[in-house]
Amino acid sequence: MHFTFITLFPELFENILNSSILGRSLKKDVFSFSCVNIRDFAIDLYGHVDDTPYGGGPGMVIRADVLEKALANSFELQGLNLESADRSENLVIVTAAAGTQYTQGFAEKFKSFKNIFIVCGHYEGIDQRFIDLYADYEISLGQYVLTGGELPAMIIADSIVRLLPGALGDSESVSEESFSFSDEQGLLPEYPHSTRPDTFKNTVIPDVLKSGNHAKIKEWRMAQSRIRREKLSK
Repeated sequence: MHFTFITLFPELFENILNSSILGRSLKKDVFSFSCVNIRDFAIDLYGHVDDTPYGGGPGMVIRADVLEKALANSFELQGLNLESADRSENLVIVTAAAGTQYTQGFAEKFKSFKNIFIVCGHYEGIDQRFIDLYADYEISLGQYVLTGGELPAMIIADSIVRLLPGALGDSESVSEESFSFSDEQGLLPEYPHSTRPDTFKNTVIPDVLKSGNHAKIKEWRMAQSRIRREKLSK
């Protein structure tokens, strides 16, 4: 899988994507990434990529024509044509506070794509005409506003990469994580974990976890996940 980040700040991606599990995955060729600088497609020598919004209001809006050129170039760098590429293999995401809230279900859906192009929003936003024409998904991390779409883009990539074969050392690491399993009521957050020492600040590890009875342990963990879900719903 290859990620292309279309961004005004390509320098933000190197350190994070070359660290920890992501860094190890890069070295094992589980995934790859590149950045395309939106400013390389500016409308003038001053580097302008945005303009004032029609109808007035604060802030600046990134131009559709600039982003179209940046996205077309991103496709070309992967040997693809923006207009004719198979969209069942090549996904375009725009990060935006007004988008659909991201969930683990999206990560599961996106892991099958060959190329993922993530356009990082900035300033007041992106010209909606570009989004309507080219974005498969407009994604938000939640009901809050960030200064740019670079952090959400990296979070989306992280959530997908860790699902890819070879990214994690333990094959069970994915199957029992939060919102990766469910009961008849729906998705469940992961159960709490503990390790040695047995007693910490007068809190003792439940006997069931030391019993070796895997059926009872599974039952306890499921009950704890349901308790957590109840707390999250309040």
